[in-house]
Amino acid sequence: MSTDSSKEHVDSEKSSYSSKWKAFAANTTLHGLRYVVEDSHSISRRATWLLFLLTVAGAYSYYASISFGKFFSKPVKTIVSDETPIGGMKFPAVTICNLNKFMKSKIDVADEDERFNKMGLNISGCSEIREVRGNLTCGQAMLCAFHPYGNVLVEDCNTTKRQNIFNRLNRTSERLFDEEQFLAKYGHDITDMFVLYCRFLELMECSDKDFVPILTGAGICFTFHSGHNSSAPILKSKFEGPDLGLNIVLDVQTNESTLSEFSSGLKVIVHDQDTYVNRHNGFNIFLAHIRLPLPYKTGCSRQNSLPGFGNYTKDGCIYQCVTNLTSDRCGCRTAGFPDLKLLPVCSFQDQLCIKESLTEFVNLTTCPCNNPCLEDEYESRVSYSKFPDASVTKLLQNVFGRNVSASYMQQNYVFLQVGFQHLAYEKREDVPSYGPESLFGELGGNMGLFLGCSILTVCGVHQLSVGSCNGQDKATPHG
Repeated sequence: MSTDSSKEHVDSEKSSYSSKWKAFAANTTLHGLRYVVEDSHSISRRATWLLFLLTVAGAYSYYASISFGKFFSKPVKTIVSDETPIGGMKFPAVTICNLNKFMKSKIDVADEDERFNKMGLNISGCSEIREVRGNLTCGQAMLCAFHPYGNVLVEDCNTTKRQNIFNRLNRTSERLFDEEQFLAKYGHDITDMFVLYCRFLELMECSDKDFVPILTGAGICFTFHSGHNSSAPILKSKFEGPDLGLNIVLDVQTNESTLSEFSSGLKVIVHDQDTYVNRHNGFNIFLAHIRLPLPYKTGCSRQNSLPGFGNYTKDGCIYQCVTNLTSDRCGCRTAGFPDLKLLPVCSFQDQLCIKESLTEFVNLTTCPCNNPCLEDEYESRVSYSKFPDASVTKLLQNVFGRNVSASYMQQNYVFLQVGFQHLAYEKREDVPSYGPESLFGELGGNMGLFLGCSILTVCGVHQLSVGSCNGQDKATPHG
């Protein structure tokens, strides 16, 4: 008797929840559902509406998957704005490199000349090759062996003498030739390139002491306002125009040409302070980048500095990676790169190993280097004019005491001006372009478009489902 009573109770509960679902379907904003569940409609009509409902539900699911895919891809957009800093624009570092690597007057200094030791030209390897270099000076012999076309650049440098120098330098495991020493000691001096005229903001005089030597793999360079000296003031420009920036007259010294990049002149790199100087950049309006880190697509690096390279830059990171790759494989470091592992500079005998390691470096993904999240970039516009004219020539000769001809000045003197065209910078800020608010807005919009319901409808379905399950659990007879 009790069993029959329990079955009747369960049937009553099922009938009750069935009627609740039908009542919900008849009044819900989920369009079309009532035409599927109402018994008053024919089976064919109910089936048709079920097909319609499943179709739009499928379409909604498809577009919802696109929305979720877009959200998890973490896209960004760039907001560009013009900013005018209060108190003036921070002046960049300016690096000047002579395209000629070695000075002819130094290359030609003989061992017996008192300048040989006074100028520090007696570098590592000079005494070891003295017997095989014949009438060549140390500088000439090193250039003969150092450069692939040394036999063309250096008189009396032939294949036999070149090979003898190689053999003598390579006869021990010790690296006798130090390329960094060769570049630093036989390269140009900022003192010799300086023509006594240097001004900043037309008020502050500058001198060769304000330029810091920077050794790169392509020779020695000199940086103004480098930022390496923490006690030095940060220079700011409060006026527009090249006349109110850095103004300096330099002597290219074309008569000292020995080994250059197929031309005579200067390479000028405008960059942020205390960053790796990439000689391949050259003459670079001021840009400030604010990027987003992972998981956003820009994937910028939060790293602030690179050991030995100063502030973090992508260029510095890549070159550090290449340096590590070379040092791990060859046991030495490339000239011009920081000595982080107390390794010697690579020499002649390491050239094959270096070439093989760089050949393996065929994919930049080898080095996980991203752009920094905060970066200042300087983009330069360049203009040229003939210098000097007749009046400036007289000024240089009489006031600054340059006892050289007008022809020499026109061939060698460069009047370099670096200043801001506008006292404002372009700020490029990366921000999320598709955040949670965009995701929910798109999901809700498509839900209303395809199904005619809202999140409250979903909550109602969930509540009714939970209530049905709990009710059925309670109504299930035991025993």
